[in-house]
Amino acid sequence: MHENACDAAQTASTGDRDPHPRPNRAAAREIPDSRIIRDKCPFIRSALARINEISDQQFLGMAFVLINAHEGAAQVVELLEKRPEMKSFAHRLEEARSSGRTTKCSDFRYKLGGEEWCGNCPEWHYCRTPLQLGLPHAMTRKRKLLVLRGDDHTMVCALEDGLKRAVEDGLPIYQYGNQIVRVRYMKGVPKIEDVSQTALKTELQEHYQMVYEDEEGNEKQLPGVPSGLAQQLLERRRWAIPAIRGIVNCPTFAENGSIATTEGYDPTTETILNLGGRGVPTVPHIPTEADVANAKRLIFDEFLVDFKFKDIASLANITGLCMLPFIRPLIDGPLPLHLVSADKPGYGKSKLIDLIGFIATGGEAYGITAADKNWAWNAIITSTLCEQPTIVCIDNFDKKLDSAPLARLLTCTEWNDRVYRTTNNVTVQNNAIWCATANKPKLSAELTRRTVLIQFKPIAEDPAKRTGFKHSNIVTWVKDARSQLLQAFLILVRNWFAKGRPGSDAVMGSYEAYTQIVGGLLEVNGIPGFLGNQQELSGTVDAAEVEIEAFVQSWAGTFGAERVSPSQLVRHIESHELMKSVICGKTVDSKKNVLGRTLRDMNNTNVCGYLIQVHHNTRNKTYSYSLTPVTEESVTIESNPADEPVSTVPAR
Repeated sequence: MHENACDAAQTASTGDRDPHPRPNRAAAREIPDSRIIRDKCPFIRSALARINEISDQQFLGMAFVLINAHEGAAQVVELLEKRPEMKSFAHRLEEARSSGRTTKCSDFRYKLGGEEWCGNCPEWHYCRTPLQLGLPHAMTRKRKLLVLRGDDHTMVCALEDGLKRAVEDGLPIYQYGNQIVRVRYMKGVPKIEDVSQTALKTELQEHYQMVYEDEEGNEKQLPGVPSGLAQQLLERRRWAIPAIRGIVNCPTFAENGSIATTEGYDPTTETILNLGGRGVPTVPHIPTEADVANAKRLIFDEFLVDFKFKDIASLANITGLCMLPFIRPLIDGPLPLHLVSADKPGYGKSKLIDLIGFIATGGEAYGITAADKNWAWNAIITSTLCEQPTIVCIDNFDKKLDSAPLARLLTCTEWNDRVYRTTNNVTVQNNAIWCATANKPKLSAELTRRTVLIQFKPIAEDPAKRTGFKHSNIVTWVKDARSQLLQAFLILVRNWFAKGRPGSDAVMGSYEAYTQIVGGLLEVNGIPGFLGNQQELSGTVDAAEVEIEAFVQSWAGTFGAERVSPSQLVRHIESHELMKSVICGKTVDSKKNVLGRTLRDMNNTNVCGYLIQVHHNTRNKTYSYSLTPVTEESVTIESNPADEPVSTVPAR
């Protein structure tokens, strides 16, 4: 790579060189021999001579420069042998080498303590990066030629082909949903960024010299990519470049049972693996019964022993949650919400979710707060997914959890929304594992059927004052035993692969892939009870919502699709003893007012397969109500602002 870069350079005469020339960015991309840097830069010379005396910060600065030089990687390996405590930063050095990132001399002078060298350096006036030392400053990078000819469609195809070849040359650009993105490393952490029209033009112009060829074969050099063509390329929504599903922060399994451990882009899972320099423990390809037994002992007798779960179903569900980060790419579908509930504070619900996140990724779960409005939920979900978290926790919601956006999120793998306070639409992959914690939680009916329940056992004393734990500080213990816990969960997953990836008989609507894989994984490892407590979720549904559903079913059975008045509905409620907690008035008029407000708030709402329709008669200022069976056509039905008088058909 280094020789090709030097061969492509065009060396200019240095006889009339300005003693203080303008910095040339192209020169920084040329890669000299590391010996030139050692000879020219006083900072590097002094640092090499005092390798055991310089600070860690100065060592990294020097290594960042040398790693990009010709034969510099081998020299950095030798330096790491002399400073073994710096080997923990090897992943950062590898990132600098693979990205070709350079460090400015000003970083040495102002940040790395290089004033004593750079201030007296004769090269300082025209040296802006150490990699420029000893290079002619008129050197320019020879770009490839990209010829555009024909109509707009043909030229856009040529641009797409050029983009594909640039990606093959190492440009970190991918297809993410229906948009082009690039992966940028910020302090060693990869982030997915949208590629705008301007950014796309810049990337293409960095790699190609654009030439337009007319019908007669005459060529005209273009200053850059035409904006119209770049915009058309972005609007294609599908490109011949690698796709990416997201960033994975923990070791994951591929379809063949292998564990992804190489950081960077994995074409098999279409993810970017970022372990942050954390190693992956060795896992046997075919675990023995003793391996599985030891793994289960560590999980249940050491890690989860101090958390008192209500039943074996809760224990199985939390174990499945612990293994989800490692098998998420295998599940081709959405994941349900995992609700950790207790009867009072102090059980350690949030701490348990954070510990699961720490075992998998080395960091805590991504915490959010429940919102009150749908627009706020949309904004929270969009911003959260853009951060590419592994585990998200809706922490300690204290009101009824009722959110249409959250319900939609839990049944989709791709989230589309408008960025808050902008007109830009964004599409992000929903690869996160969504959890929630609460005391005596209440859920809407829609969220109840999308939830896996994990309950703590009620205890008489104050949970926060309990003693007698096996591990007095569970957080410290988990940090010390993280490698062993990670190995234990990976052994259980590998054992499932070794047994042929059996499925499960557990049923949960909309989550077939989840139940098949997680249920089968638990069953093959002898962990019973998966989803065995789903009937208890009925206790989390709001009583008023249950009563409204019973009322709508009775209403449909009695009146059918007829329009009825508030008086008819109130008489029907009283005769059938319905809506006791909702209609709390004492007089008929007060009950009519409460019922009217309730139904108007639920206009065009789907309840038990019926749309509640509100009809307003503007002539006599009265309301009537009806039910419409849900069909594809009825979803768009809206109430008539000027309708005929209310039906006087008596209740049957």
